[in-house]
Amino acid sequence: ALAALERHGLADWAPLRTWVDALCQITVQASAATAEAPFALSTLDYCFRGTGHVHGGIGALAEALVGAIARGGGEVRMPARVRSITRDGDHWVVQARNQAVRARHVVANLLPQALSPLLQPAVPALDALGGRVAEGWSACMLYLRVGPSTDLRPEPHHLELVADPDQPFQDGNHIFVSVTGADEGRAPGGERTVTVSTHVRPGDLSADPAATTAAVQARMRRTLATLAPEVDQAITHTLTASPRTWQRFTRRPGGLVGGVPRTVGLHHYTTLGPSALARGLWLVGDSVFPGQSTLATALGGAATARAVLAA
Repeated sequence: ALAALERHGLADWAPLRTWVDALCQITVQASAATAEAPFALSTLDYCFRGTGHVHGGIGALAEALVGAIARGGGEVRMPARVRSITRDGDHWVVQARNQAVRARHVVANLLPQALSPLLQPAVPALDALGGRVAEGWSACMLYLRVGPSTDLRPEPHHLELVADPDQPFQDGNHIFVSVTGADEGRAPGGERTVTVSTHVRPGDLSADPAATTAAVQARMRRTLATLAPEVDQAITHTLTASPRTWQRFTRRPGGLVGGVPRTVGLHHYTTLGPSALARGLWLVGDSVFPGQSTLATALGGAATARAVLAA
């Protein structure tokens, strides 16, 4: 992506370079200098298309998906954590909590690192994909409650903030802020909720996770206070999250989020469509094309469903 800016003599124009780097980081998980150009260039209309907002929070989307499955004749079982997935003749046997299910096709919405230990026999293709996923990111979070304020726009809105364009766009220097609408009723007393995130490398936290995470979250607050004081000054309550939180509640190894960074390389184009890892075994989610975001994973899931029906 950087080469495209250089060809037009724009690579050294700091405002544009900062904008492009920030957009690439939040969408394709890489800087403009390392991002694969077609993926990076496709993100440049992000600010014009806008960011999708789910009224009621991402939990409302999950509930809507469960309802759609039920209306389509499917069955959702909770809690039923999968313990193993074993090949038995023409079927897979999925052993979950106190129950087993036989199926011709299994579609796993898991990271490769999480799926691989469940499988018998092993699927070697997962190891290579897992290595690429491990090159990605986790996130530190601030979950805020803010009081009513005339300084905040009433509609849902999003802010992408960079404290120092000369420093890496991670670890609280670059944050993404999502503010819910004033009329959504997400908090008591007319208050609103705000989500603030920043990219972190899981390995960077390993020496002293608690202290390093606290430092990152303090930097997030400084960035927010400097560039969005209307949000910072309205805060009434704060909850925090770290890669350890992501791992605990979503069971994603290492707390990895966001999928495979779309860095330079032809390998991104070798798996543009869904393909079975083994007969009747499919992978969906942000580890496979088209990758990051709710919309991208939904598109990939729909394509996989068509492939399963045609198999």
